[in-house]
Amino acid sequence: MGLDVYFYKIKNKSTWKTYKNASKEYNNYSDFLWTKYDKETTEAYNKYRKWLDDLEEKLDTNKITSEQYYKEVDESKYTYTLTDFLTSDEKLKYNLLRSEQDKAKNDCWYIELEGLYMRKQYWFIQYCYNKFRNYMTDNERFDGKILNDDHYYDMILTKEDIKDIISKLEQLVNCPEDKKTIADEKYVDLKELLSGNANTAEKTHKVKYINSEYFDSIFPIYNEFVHSARPNWNYQYDTIEFYLNKFTDVYNQMDDENLICINESW
Repeated sequence: MGLDVYFYKIKNKSTWKTYKNASKEYNNYSDFLWTKYDKETTEAYNKYRKWLDDLEEKLDTNKITSEQYYKEVDESKYTYTLTDFLTSDEKLKYNLLRSEQDKAKNDCWYIELEGLYMRKQYWFIQYCYNKFRNYMTDNERFDGKILNDDHYYDMILTKEDIKDIISKLEQLVNCPEDKKTIADEKYVDLKELLSGNANTAEKTHKVKYINSEYFDSIFPIYNEFVHSARPNWNYQYDTIEFYLNKFTDVYNQMDDENLICINESW
């Protein structure tokens, strides 16, 4: 099960609350309009899709060049937006709400911390789920608790939370030698493979791991939540050391009132 985690730096609670409320109001109105104009937007999409499919077939059969293809796409008369179908009053309200959201987003900063991006690092999301367990709800499809949609904007970490995460990561990085293992793992050398040396492309390298029992004692697995799996790459020593350095950098650049917003994407 995949899970991408994005991190955003927030100015303070007050500006974040304003942005959160503005986003909810805009998103609710946008959802209402997409539902109201479902027939119109679906018809417009189908026309656009048919036109694009025909254009891509011309490109694939060399009837047009790549330059002609992109020129056609840029000048397409089939491109549409939701506002094309709205009344003047609806369009005015929609644009006002979107502008208010944009202003609130700018005021609260909402700066992505690209260095902290994670994929399938379940130890971290389990930490967050436990911290915000009052925002979790049962989901039969995934046979576990997931974040309630109403609390999409509420997984927020303070500077003290970041300090706590750093402390736990330090325990893992500085764990005793008997809590570490070295394993030979196979990988494919892409340079060799692309050079046509398929027979020698498969190689091995040594990977250091933190013993699962010790790791799980620092970042427990909460089986009632989704993403409770702990695949082997979650235990890689180098990865934990990497995130320790990144979280430390973030902590050192935070004011006491700053927050870190967690955005999960499945």
